Amino acid sequence: MGQTYARNKKATMKYEILDKYEVGLSLLGQEVKGIRAGNIEMENSFVSFKGNTPMVVNLTITPPKNLMTGDYDKERSRNLLLSKSEIRKIKQKVNLERLTIIPLSIYSTRGLIKMEIGIAKGRNKADKRNYLKEKDFQRTKKEYIR
Repeated sequence: MGQTYARNKKATMKYEILDKYEVGLSLLGQEVKGIRAGNIEMENSFVSFKGNTPMVVNLTITPPKNLMTGDYDKERSRNLLLSKSEIRKIKQKVNLERLTIIPLSIYSTRGLIKMEIGIAKGRNKADKRNYLKEKDFQRTKKEYIR
């Protein structure tokens, strides 16, 4: 994994990540420059299927000011690049177990922009509280050992 451009920080608190996949993104040139500049927001984004094509929705990429054109939609749905077998496997798992797919991070690998997506199960309030308690306990345990 190369340079990380964005990370969905609240994903691990809101969801229990069951499985992770590395996928490609279908982007325009100005979107690539916007990602490399760090102008990306992925907090409320998710993956949905349009037919058999997985698409990331609500991913906001703002290009640099000098590349901004009048007809550019910064929240457009973008295609994810996966093999047919991976699409079939993910779609089957999500539909069978009523799970959701969320983007976890965007990074570069060998000059290509990649996204890590996770198949996730939503947490309720009690689960979130327990997650935060466990995280706090691990942090204090680590400080105590030092």
